[in-house]
Amino acid sequence: MPSQYTFTDYSPEWPLDFEQEAERLKALLGDEIITIHHICST
Repeated sequence: MPSQYTFTDYSPEWPLDFEQEAERLKALLGDEIITIHHICST
């Protein structure tokens, strides 16, 4: 069975990617969302 995970080296673009995705979620969920946290290891 192929792996469901992909491992890559750190990318300096990840913080910006997170901010952009968080803004999309805020726009989609509006007042339903209080805060968004990035929980991951690097």
